[in-house]
Amino acid sequence: MSLTKSYILTLSLMLSVSGTTHALSDADFEKLLVEHNDDFKALHLKKEALSDSAEEANLIFSWQFVGALGWRGDGAPSLDPNFSYDSISTWNGDLGFQKASTWGLETKLGLNSVRTKIEAGNSGQGVFDSTGWQSVPSLEVRLPLVAGGFGRKLRAEYQALSFQKRSEALAAEIEYDQKVQEAKSLFWATVLQREAISTQKASLERIQKIFNIAQAQSRRNLEASSNLLQARSALEQTELELKAGQLKAAQLERLLRVVLSKISNVTLPSYDFGKFSKVSENEYVGKISAQDRLSSFSQQAQASLAGAGYEDTLPRLDLLATYSQDGRKSSLGGSVGESLKPNSQTGFIGLQWRIPLEAKLSQEARARRATLLRVAALREAYAEREEAPAMTEDLVSQFNQSVDLMSLTLKLEKTQTDKVNNERALLGQGRSSMYQVLQFEIELARAKAAKFSLALDIEKLHQQLSLKKYSKYE
Repeated sequence: MSLTKSYILTLSLMLSVSGTTHALSDADFEKLLVEHNDDFKALHLKKEALSDSAEEANLIFSWQFVGALGWRGDGAPSLDPNFSYDSISTWNGDLGFQKASTWGLETKLGLNSVRTKIEAGNSGQGVFDSTGWQSVPSLEVRLPLVAGGFGRKLRAEYQALSFQKRSEALAAEIEYDQKVQEAKSLFWATVLQREAISTQKASLERIQKIFNIAQAQSRRNLEASSNLLQARSALEQTELELKAGQLKAAQLERLLRVVLSKISNVTLPSYDFGKFSKVSENEYVGKISAQDRLSSFSQQAQASLAGAGYEDTLPRLDLLATYSQDGRKSSLGGSVGESLKPNSQTGFIGLQWRIPLEAKLSQEARARRATLLRVAALREAYAEREEAPAMTEDLVSQFNQSVDLMSLTLKLEKTQTDKVNNERALLGQGRSSMYQVLQFEIELARAKAAKFSLALDIEKLHQQLSLKKYSKYE
């Protein structure tokens, strides 16, 4: 069995089964990829899982439940001459809620409860065992005034995390879409190669007939030997091209089998060489694609991190205020109830600071951070305003020029076909030569080969354009 027949039979067995069949469209192809190919299914799940991950940045400003539990035992001798004990043990529980606002105010509302147990205590009035509870509900607020003042660092961290999560979501979507587009390109390349083989076989059969006639006439001295050699050269060249095409088809078939190994009830459609039309620059130029936006998000994340780092180089000065009430009883519930009474209030308000003493190093660090901020801003501006639009405009231009070339190529193919048919008719009337028909056959084969090659180029350009059209990210 020839390589061509083996290739077509393999595809038929792989892509066609008994029962209802349908031509595979791009939409069908992507759907079946996700349903039957675990790699594409995983990439699709990853894209869906990360699509809303940017909302995770809101956790920075959300309420948090915080707490701590601990036990401490003290069996060391007492240092107080008026009080002795065998051991003192304490259980400590600290529970509460805390939140940071967008303008920097850090708030914590909590309850601290301590259970103290004294064994064999003696204060001069006899030995005793004692257990008591102390509960202290409190409100604490802190406001940064200089470093990270009024929420600057928190907002920078929020922006950095938000851009990072958006970058992860976009990267997952781009990875999935690129993989799908590559699979589609492989699919259409296989379709084109299959049709190219059929075209080459038909051309080979026609040239074989010409060679047989030239050979027979040469034996009867009715055809020049040079024409026979020309026919033989064309025949061998066509055979070589067919063999190369078959090898290429076998390679594509192996790659396609990896992608479509579990897909059935479909047939390979015929390729429509005129399916693409020119696109308007307005559809792409001036819009921000996912790839362009990914670069922008990366630059903005770096700028936000640089901004947060800049705040760390400043002296720290915080305004701190606390308010609490103290309740002490022998039971937990009693101590909590006692703490809610307005007779044990305490409060504090003050400043806390941390000032680096290496002034020169701090100044240099601030200068570096400021430079990084400017670098990030400049790169983002260049990527969005100059680089991306220029590259997109060039891609649109290449695509439209290739579509125009395909139109001209199809016209040329039709003209070459008409020439061959006309020259054959003239040859039958004795008004042309075998050599002329052979030359026209060669020109027709070249026109068809150019059509297939150009179709592959257009498919690749269309793949790149498909990845550029992401208006939802504008």
